[in-house]
Amino acid sequence: MAYDKKEFCKGLYFSETDLTKNIETNEKQFIFFKVSIRKKELIEYLESQNNDDDWTNVDIKRSRSGKFYGEVNTYKPREDNSIDQNRSGDNTLTSSSKYLKDFEQKKKREQWEKSKESQFDEPPF
Repeated sequence: MAYDKKEFCKGLYFSETDLTKNIETNEKQFIFFKVSIRKKELIEYLESQNNDDDWTNVDIKRSRSGKFYGEVNTYKPREDNSIDQNRSGDNTLTSSSKYLKDFEQKKKREQWEKSKESQFDEPPF
């Protein structure tokens, strides 16, 4: 099948990842993915999203069985530096922020241990 004119899909954008940056292509093998869109289903899904954002970001991942799938990326930058905002949107501590808090406390404790030989103050934690 010969293509006379290229038609680009408006509103669909792709970004590189570390994995795709170094993929080499040639004249015969240059297609990274083939995407099939069931228009009615996709339109219904996008219209059902209750957010004010015009964008829906999708990460293409590979399952354990080897099939590719798209997962909606719901990451939002945190607004407060002391608390990570988890994927459900509430402000409970996530595991990464708990590890960071533990790490910071451990560092403070180590610094206090080093300085306590010359001082007899209460620990700062």
